[in-house]
Amino acid sequence: MEQGIIPEANPTFEGRWGAPFFMVGQAPGPAEKATRRPFSGRAGKELDRWMLRAGFRDPEEFRRLTYIAALMRCFPGRNPKNTGDLRPPPAAVANCAHWLDAELRLLKPKVL
Repeated sequence: MEQGIIPEANPTFEGRWGAPFFMVGQAPGPAEKATRRPFSGRAGKELDRWMLRAGFRDPEEFRRLTYIAALMRCFPGRNPKNTGDLRPPPAAVANCAHWLDAELRLLKPKVL
């Protein structure tokens, strides 16, 4: 992982062309790896609560209007102490940066 290469790729992102909002997360977790949907685990439940407080009618309205990507596109694994997920190492973020750059250039969101 130090070189930024993971043993298994399972890129996770969601959204549609023309979405006015673009949200960037850190990296998918185990739930996202399984569902292939960003923020589908515990962090997603918290995100849903935040978006309701921000004025969205429901979580699906937020997802319809938002393209969701991440700095690192694949689950980086658990940390060695098994107390959470690994923080994406700089090399892994650098390896994925061209995807995020391309999405931003192509989608031109109104709000990032």
